Amino acid sequence: MFSSRFCLICVVTVLCISSCIGSFHAKKCAETDKQALHKLKHGFIHGRHILSSWNGEDCCKWKGISCNNLTGHVTRLDLQFSYFDPVLGAEDLNSHVAGHYNHLEGEIPKCIGSLGQLIELKLALNELVGSIPRTLANLSKLQNLDLRENNNLVANDIEWLPHLFNLRYLGLSYIDLSRAIDWPSSISKIFPYLLELYLNNCELPQVNPKFVPHMNSSTSLQVLSLSGNELNFSILSWVLNGSKVLIGLGFASNSLRSVPDSIANMISLQYLDLSDNELDGSIMKSFQTLSQLKELILSVNKLSGQLSDYLSELCSAQDGLESLVLDQNPFSSGPLPDFSCFSSLKTLSLENTNIVGPLSFDHFPILKICFLVQII
Repeated sequence: MFSSRFCLICVVTVLCISSCIGSFHAKKCAETDKQALHKLKHGFIHGRHILSSWNGEDCCKWKGISCNNLTGHVTRLDLQFSYFDPVLGAEDLNSHVAGHYNHLEGEIPKCIGSLGQLIELKLALNELVGSIPRTLANLSKLQNLDLRENNNLVANDIEWLPHLFNLRYLGLSYIDLSRAIDWPSSISKIFPYLLELYLNNCELPQVNPKFVPHMNSSTSLQVLSLSGNELNFSILSWVLNGSKVLIGLGFASNSLRSVPDSIANMISLQYLDLSDNELDGSIMKSFQTLSQLKELILSVNKLSGQLSDYLSELCSAQDGLESLVLDQNPFSSGPLPDFSCFSSLKTLSLENTNIVGPLSFDHFPILKICFLVQII
């Protein structure tokens, strides 16, 4: 009796599994998303890009597309240009070598906002032009938005950004944001989940210091890069006010003359780039608590005096500092000081700093790269 019941249960279980597997395989691309992708294909100028492979009934099988296995809705759209894209054949790679790149061109079609189930949208490293469509506001489930390095792309505003409240990654570097006057307000509204933010060389407008205390700060941001925007002290104090988990900070090529005291609270910081600013030696005391720091870039600033006087301030990171770049600072002329406290240092760069040898590798047990060239 027990054996019969057991067999019956097994048969029912097998039938259920077969039914589920059958329905699972039968699910194809949602028709609405397929239509939206067709419009997208015709909206871009794509030459021999992977869009030329967008054929067939099931758009979930198209290159650069990923779908939800249960609903058939498109969840990922990866059209980021790559010189060595695995979906490209040998002929396409040869065209890259010859200089005939297969970038996407043209404007981003407004119909992209119809793909409401997108989690990831990658259009970086193409040659897109025109304005970023505000229909991106419809993509409220986006977690990853990467539009970096489309140098002729413009955002008339970024008021659509707060609708993307699930974003973990935002890359808008080299996009013209000069018209986005209130950009910090829009950015602060997506801070709850945001982990990485890249806004390099975006011509960002300056921020009025009196508004800074009233803007939300992030408690989750791990990587922030705002290099190449001629920004001043105010915006950096806003950024550093909240996040204690910041791992990487890029603030090169701005207009810093000092750094906020709060940078000393960034105890998780591993990468810090403050190159090409107007910083002097007073900043060094801010680094004493940054014991997790692995890479520090302070080139093209106004660090002067004896280099040896700075090293005691930096030795707090002695257990982890692997790369130190101090190029093009007006240090006093003299020999290379003792770097023995930096036991993990692998890269040291002191080009155009008036520092000369001799170099003793007894002080650098694992040093792999060292630049001491003085160019006259």
